[in-house]
Amino acid sequence: MIILDVEQGSDEWLEARLGLPTASEMHCLLADGRVCKPFGQGALTYADKLIYERFTGQLEGSFGGNAATDRGHVIEPIAVQAYIDSGHATAMDVIEAGIMLNKGVGASPDRLIGADGGLEIKSKDGKGMVTLLRNGKIDQAHITQMQINMWVSGRSWWDYFVYCDGLPPFYQRFEPDLELHAKLDERVPLFLALLDELEQALITGDMPDKFKV
Repeated sequence: MIILDVEQGSDEWLEARLGLPTASEMHCLLADGRVCKPFGQGALTYADKLIYERFTGQLEGSFGGNAATDRGHVIEPIAVQAYIDSGHATAMDVIEAGIMLNKGVGASPDRLIGADGGLEIKSKDGKGMVTLLRNGKIDQAHITQMQINMWVSGRSWWDYFVYCDGLPPFYQRFEPDLELHAKLDERVPLFLALLDELEQALITGDMPDKFKV
């Protein structure tokens, strides 16, 4: 595995992930479908995006952020300190990492923790935080992203820490879901091969029928 020490959101970070499947969007590879078996329409749409990036060297539909993401960037260091103050790690354990590259994909962790762990940070507004503290229901997309981070990095646990000023934080530790990781072992090479085949079809102009959906 390669870890690039680049600032997330920087030009160098964007260039490193260009045309690569990334942890935040790879959930579509896990859905069973009939479009390009075993994948569904979501994976093929994702492939279209990545092929555009390969051809043009530009990010497709690049997202400049909004008020929620801006708030997240401001809150993140505060949440990290709250995570440390809660006793889950020492300041020495918390490592900033730009992007992890492994197995043909990329993953950008919020933080790595020591030699074995990682950290996913989220922030919520007051109402949403109370709801989470009340029912403990975590967004499945967040769980999948953490599992993909563990699959990419080979790390043995990932902490989920949600922060809202004035309320207790929400914390849960996740370990590898071996069944999901086995599915990633199967699906990711198939998807990378699909990307190569689609890219070659665009170059030659000979598009297989299976892509005409």
